[in-house]
Amino acid sequence: MFLLAFQMLVTPVELPTGAINKAYDAATFKLSGGARCGSADAGFRIAEGKLPAGLSLSSSGVFSGAPRAAGTYPLRIEGANGCGRAYAAVNLEIQGSPIFETNERNISWVWKSATPAPTEREFLVAGNWPGLAYRIDGTPPWLDVSVRLGTLPERNSAFEADMVTLRPKLDGLAPGKYSATLIISAWGATRSPRVVVELEIVEVEVQ
Repeated sequence: MFLLAFQMLVTPVELPTGAINKAYDAATFKLSGGARCGSADAGFRIAEGKLPAGLSLSSSGVFSGAPRAAGTYPLRIEGANGCGRAYAAVNLEIQGSPIFETNERNISWVWKSATPAPTEREFLVAGNWPGLAYRIDGTPPWLDVSVRLGTLPERNSAFEADMVTLRPKLDGLAPGKYSATLIISAWGATRSPRVVVELEIVEVEVQ
């Protein structure tokens, strides 16, 4: 919500969510209205509220820096020029370090030769940073790994978590036991979930 003075407006009135220790990127504040004055000479300041440590707002309406503390920061931004001043009430949300979770810790197959190939298996990746890209390390040559998005779903997404599909690649594999550990990681994450994947191939004599 914003307060008007002389039909002048400060925009934007919604700010993107930021992340701790990551450079904050937001649209530059602008002052519109007051036909006799252009927007180029407008100055901005925080009239009420306080920014997290590490982040600043210039007089030209530009945020810079990387916030060092998580939380929600209510701010009242003032924009002024020779025609008057206006205000915008905004909330700045800064999230803590990324947290990832998976719904599986161990996935295994036992496949008997000369039988249909084992079915694919799936697990879900969820976290607290919508839109954050992640990667999966540790994929062995005998396993095909595919992801639905490769990022955590956005808040307005139909999905609550991303899906990872696993499929053994059996060609050329000798009977025996195979094991690998998939590691899910991303920028800034303090913990990397692991999923242990095991495949056992049992040779069956054809009668």
